[in-house]
Amino acid sequence: MLLIGAFMILSQWGGGLEKIMPLHTPPFAPSAAQQRIVKLFDGGGDPSAAAAAIAEAREMIREYPMAHAIYYQLAMMLLFTEQKSDEARELFQRQQALSPIDPDLPYDQGRALATREPMTTVTFWAEALRRQLALDASPNSAVKRTGELYHRMLASATHNWELYDRLPAIAFNSELRMIWLTQRYAPVPQIAAAVGDDSFMAALSPRDQGRLIGIWWQRGSKQERQEVEAFLASHPQYEGSAAMTRAAMLGAAGRPEEACDMLIKAYGIPVNSSGGAGVIRPAGSDLPADPLEAARYYLDHGNDVAARRSLDEALRRESSAEALLLRASIAMRAREWDAALRDLSSWAGVKGK
Repeated sequence: MLLIGAFMILSQWGGGLEKIMPLHTPPFAPSAAQQRIVKLFDGGGDPSAAAAAIAEAREMIREYPMAHAIYYQLAMMLLFTEQKSDEARELFQRQQALSPIDPDLPYDQGRALATREPMTTVTFWAEALRRQLALDASPNSAVKRTGELYHRMLASATHNWELYDRLPAIAFNSELRMIWLTQRYAPVPQIAAAVGDDSFMAALSPRDQGRLIGIWWQRGSKQERQEVEAFLASHPQYEGSAAMTRAAMLGAAGRPEEACDMLIKAYGIPVNSSGGAGVIRPAGSDLPADPLEAARYYLDHGNDVAARRSLDEALRRESSAEALLLRASIAMRAREWDAALRDLSSWAGVKGK
């Protein structure tokens, strides 16, 4: 053990081990071979160099069949130089068998084949998700990465519609299905079918339930919006979670005041919409410099006009829930219900309702 340890230390010091014995013994040989192959291939510009690199990779696989990284190396060189997707696919599958845990491995393999074999890519990505789900289920997993991995797949397939349209088939659980349904290009009929799936909706939080129903409404045609209205009328259990959508319906029907009242009651929004600006007192030397504090100051002095200006400035800096709520209160006092509805809806969005 001491002798082997000494050899391993020497291997890190300026090629010390290579002077004592050649780098043709495990565990150094496969790593050294990979470096030689990279140097030989050199970007694939020289056909003879690329052929030599491919020959070297094949020889190393025969000599070290468990060195799975060389399979990937050879597959990528074949794809780059000879467009041999059949052999590359076989090499990728052999690499997966040798390395059965890492989810990034089948993900990267799928990306390499995406333009040539989208169906194979879907198969490889399904394997990547299965592996990641298994890792996430482990008690030793501190961070769940399945959703992030699925997002990466969607982003990679955005310009490959043959592949993109197949990705809902590998959304294996409610989290992944929700990610798919909230994508820009998710078909409205699929969203409608998901909302009508009681078991799926039961697995979602009230916020996600409302979000999905809202997407169905926002993206739907006139007829589809009527279907949303009929659905909510027959499913009172979503009255709270779909409050934003119901408010949007009232606003679209020309009833913004009712929409504001409904949002206030649904979310318990603390607004003061009674009365008017009252007697305006001039600002003094104690006017705050911060726009939000200045808005409160002007409101205390009965100057709604100046308060609006300060709130607009505050909101240009940051979408503050407090600023939106103050501006909605002023709009309701002035009976500007459309503006109030916009601000109340924005407030709910900022607060994550």
